[in-house]
Amino acid sequence: VQPLTTLIIPTMLILNGYSSSEAVSSFGVIMGMTFPMLFVPMAVIGSISMVLIPSISSMMAKNQHDQIENNIRSSIEVSIYLSMLFVPLYLSVGDMIGCILFDNLSSGVMLQISAICVLPITLCNLTGSILNALNMEVKSFVNYIVGSIILFATLIIGTPLLGINSVTVSFFLSMTTISLLNLRMIKKTIPCLKINLIKTTFKYMLIALPSSLLGNFIGNILVKVFNIFFACVIGGGASMLATIILCHVFNLYSLNDVMQIIRKKKKAKI
Repeated sequence: VQPLTTLIIPTMLILNGYSSSEAVSSFGVIMGMTFPMLFVPMAVIGSISMVLIPSISSMMAKNQHDQIENNIRSSIEVSIYLSMLFVPLYLSVGDMIGCILFDNLSSGVMLQISAICVLPITLCNLTGSILNALNMEVKSFVNYIVGSIILFATLIIGTPLLGINSVTVSFFLSMTTISLLNLRMIKKTIPCLKINLIKTTFKYMLIALPSSLLGNFIGNILVKVFNIFFACVIGGGASMLATIILCHVFNLYSLNDVMQIIRKKKKAKI
């Protein structure tokens, strides 16, 4: 997939009016600066998944379906919660992050636009790992192929209309498709699994909107008084803190739930 996207994206940009240097530069910014930031949550979520998922295979052998359901549900809920902490961060001060890390405003603006991809990327990786643990590697691969076809088709169709932003739309649609297909396979295998992904995500997005606006407002005010680094830290921190508080107020997942799961798994290992 990576070599093909490297060929398709610049070529489509050139065919739609970009010069060669502009196409290569835009591609380098979004793939080399913006997209690596979207995978930052996986560093946190991946470590938690390593605690939650490995026991699934042994549970399958013992037919411990209730425990499998609990592990999978916990993994998905934790991943959604942690992912949605990063969405308002990127939406609120993504432009500042780009300036601080890469001295490139375009990468920051693209990060704000691409913040919608954080959750699909996380769920795609997590649900793929769960299917592998359930000995469904082939079906996981087939789902990935379907998502890749959607990725390439959207890039080819969308670039004339959206320019470089078609990359964000393409990856969002691709990763969302893979995640939903994987989750469908998981539910077929574990019928007792109960999680309403669409409803849950909608609730988090309603919370992310005011949190993002708050962080953006604070960051833009402070950047006039302090340097951009402190404005970014305080504004981004305010958006994440507001998200945590609102999740607690509206009885969604919380940091306490995450810590309890980690403690239980550590005790189980001991």
